[in-house]
Amino acid sequence: VVPCAFFNIKIRCLINQEPHLPTQSEAYKFLKFQVHEPTFIVDTGSELQAYWHFDKPSIIETDDDRDKIIKMLHEFQQKIIADAQRHGWHVEETSSIANLQRLPGTWNHEFTPTKPITIMEYEHI
Repeated sequence: VVPCAFFNIKIRCLINQEPHLPTQSEAYKFLKFQVHEPTFIVDTGSELQAYWHFDKPSIIETDDDRDKIIKMLHEFQQKIIADAQRHGWHVEETSSIANLQRLPGTWNHEFTPTKPITIMEYEHI
């Protein structure tokens, strides 16, 4: 079951100093002003993870179902990546349905001290 579309955008921070990355504030504003506003945004300390909740989850029962959802996620992310490139940012595609996401309430151990993973904003579903 795939309940949502998602997009991860690395941000400039203590462990990501590349100049081609947006700041947390820039990335947040960028995600909020996409054609469709995300249902919620998670802050991991090193990236923002945006989620767009589907009205009805996509259920994968066949290879064809899987291929359709993979294609949809890829095309969805390519539009966001193209928009990010117009801002001069390098953004990687994260559309794999096997992509592991950091869960709010856990900790990002890439930092010393560790940083909590938190929900920045939540739109009631």
